[in-house]
Amino acid sequence: MDKHKFIFLLSLFILLSAFLFSYFNNPSLPTKHKEIPFSSGLKSVVTDNQPEVYIVSVMPADGTGFNNDLDRENWYKSFLPSTHLPTGEPRMIYSYKHASSGFAARLTRKEVQDMESVEGFLSAHPDQIHTPCTTYSPEYLGLNQKEDGLWKRTKYGGGVIIGVVDYGIRPTHHSFKGDGVPSPPKSWGGKCIPPITCSNKIIGALGLRRGQETSAEDDDGHGTHTASTAAGNFVDGASILGLAWGTASGTAPHAHLAIYKVCFDQCVASDIMGGIDRAMDDGVDLLSISLSNEPKEFYENGIARSSFRATVKKRDKKEGILVTAVAGNLPGSKRSSVHHDAPWVLTVGASGTSRILKVIVKLHNGMELVGESAYQIHSATDELPLVYPGAITRDLGTAFCKPGTLKEDMVKGKMVICKLGKKFEDVIAQGRTVHAAGGAAMVLMNPKSYESTIISFPHVIAACVLSYHDSLIIKDYAATDNPKAAFSFEGTKYDNPAPRVGAFSGRGPSIVNGHILKPDIIAPGVNILAASKDNDDEFMMRFGTSMAVPHIAGVAALIKSNHPDWSPAEVKSAIMTSSNFVNREGKPILDEKSDIANFFDMGAGHLFTPEEANDPGLVYDTKMEDYFRYLCGLYDDDKKVAAATGYGVECKVYGKIQPEQLNYPSIGLSMKHDGPKVVIRRKVKNVGPETEYTADIKMRSQEEEVKVEAHPKTIKFTKYQKEADFEVHVTPVKGKKDSLVEAHLTWVSKIERSTNPKKHYEVRSPISITLT
Repeated sequence: MDKHKFIFLLSLFILLSAFLFSYFNNPSLPTKHKEIPFSSGLKSVVTDNQPEVYIVSVMPADGTGFNNDLDRENWYKSFLPSTHLPTGEPRMIYSYKHASSGFAARLTRKEVQDMESVEGFLSAHPDQIHTPCTTYSPEYLGLNQKEDGLWKRTKYGGGVIIGVVDYGIRPTHHSFKGDGVPSPPKSWGGKCIPPITCSNKIIGALGLRRGQETSAEDDDGHGTHTASTAAGNFVDGASILGLAWGTASGTAPHAHLAIYKVCFDQCVASDIMGGIDRAMDDGVDLLSISLSNEPKEFYENGIARSSFRATVKKRDKKEGILVTAVAGNLPGSKRSSVHHDAPWVLTVGASGTSRILKVIVKLHNGMELVGESAYQIHSATDELPLVYPGAITRDLGTAFCKPGTLKEDMVKGKMVICKLGKKFEDVIAQGRTVHAAGGAAMVLMNPKSYESTIISFPHVIAACVLSYHDSLIIKDYAATDNPKAAFSFEGTKYDNPAPRVGAFSGRGPSIVNGHILKPDIIAPGVNILAASKDNDDEFMMRFGTSMAVPHIAGVAALIKSNHPDWSPAEVKSAIMTSSNFVNREGKPILDEKSDIANFFDMGAGHLFTPEEANDPGLVYDTKMEDYFRYLCGLYDDDKKVAAATGYGVECKVYGKIQPEQLNYPSIGLSMKHDGPKVVIRRKVKNVGPETEYTADIKMRSQEEEVKVEAHPKTIKFTKYQKEADFEVHVTPVKGKKDSLVEAHLTWVSKIERSTNPKKHYEVRSPISITLT
């Protein structure tokens, strides 16, 4: 290059840089088009001569598309100084077809600067590390790949075995590849039944059907989805119909999976218990159970019994198995609908995340309603006539747009309103029915039982689901003269107030456990993207407490990886006492009606900081003898206690306690509104540094219906594993009969966390008091 030309170009570059700097620090400057500044504010760690990976954006050739992939790649290569590095290594890494107009290539900084003068060049940025998420929920739970993050410090859960008792698995899905996963422990005793072959990721897979071993291949999809949510490996480019795009993984991506298929045409208790039995024999560390039935007394509940034995059984000097299980699904937030309410089980309810697959329904009268849909292949629809056939025919089948109920002259070319089908298959069929009758689009109305909990479905036509509130609005509008509406598909957005308890999530109080607070915790369970059984690279969205459980099972695996000597109760305590009933903005978690959620809705709340659960400061441990005393107090019958536990227990030997006296991380109590003071006893163990803790008790309501005090107000620990006793005194003051009073006790450390000097240890326990 001519020296003068070089100086001119250099001066021009400096002037342009100065202009860009001025512009981006003064956005009021007039402009037709805002360019992204080179480097996009990233710190560069490369030298001028050291090749690094850059992502380069360019204009398409001649501003048009390409006839074939080779034409596209040749256009991209025209920007490179050469096709290979001096070492012979190819420069081109990716020739993007859909994700970008551009490519990823190995370049030096100097070569990138030279490329800026090439016609058609737009920008270039050093390759970035993106934090993986499912495609969001691990990030939402606070998990990422930072060097000091919990994933790195626990080796992504490597070495821990999660047993999944469910519908089986699609073993060839990319989520179950063994990359980065260590070999199974030598003590592992499981096996894989052909055609499934064991790997470092799936170290056991068998089906149990009526006592016979069979294949664990998933013919439903539920098992594949839950297994990948708990421990799926990293998969780039996961999405559903191009939405919710990102890197998918489970919460413990390098943990081992042991699969026990116990569901076929039905899920029967005998097979489920057989799966738990085999898991215990094989040597799993944790169990994830996304199956449930109606609440039963523990002595009539084989699953509760199997879970108890798994919890207390020690094997090869290892503590028992933590059992995580669903709170159950029942739309309408019905009181006392919680399942798996035994205190030895970690019971998980469901919540929504801040991610939504947003659709705006624009009514002709100017109103805009927000819905969700996983079908967004267009940016918008034309404004269409709006019709609600159910209001015209007064027929329930027509209101639900059931097959054969819609007439072409009623719906052709229109946006059709239907009541939301009860099952996934029903919803997909509704879209086919509307399409077959000539309908152009579809709006599905949430029932009252679902309120603001909106499910994103992969519809077959342009469609969305609206909240119950907005469903009433559009139904009324459809009854006006000449109603019209249009869809604007907004894609994946992260602006939804969250978490919010799912409408279907099982609620307390338990009707069988003596008012021990259940569920224990809530976790993401609405529109969760995870592996599909249909293809090795396909993902699908599901909802339910089934999806929430594996999130927590994965977190428990991370904790177990760091603390292999902790008991199931200690791991559960760490998770519960590190959770919170306010969101990241400090506002109360809401339910599906936008009311403040109570502890019967969410238990200890939502876990946002798994790092704190890994280092909780204090834990509440519960031993087998404690459970015996609890059950003796609950039933006062040796035979019933034996039936509940599978152990011969003499209550006169062990003694008995009232349910609220069980050493549990939460406090649930039923007491007379005008009765005497109740004293609740607890014991905590120090698993952190030597320090002093001070009790902080706050009431959730303004009215002083009861007085809650901690005695003593401070507890001091001078060594690791030391235990301390304390009492919580609950005294009725102006209590009203049949009212619910809530408080929370937080033990706050005197010293700050070593991992986060701005934060103290905070060990939180919800207190739920039912006044009778």
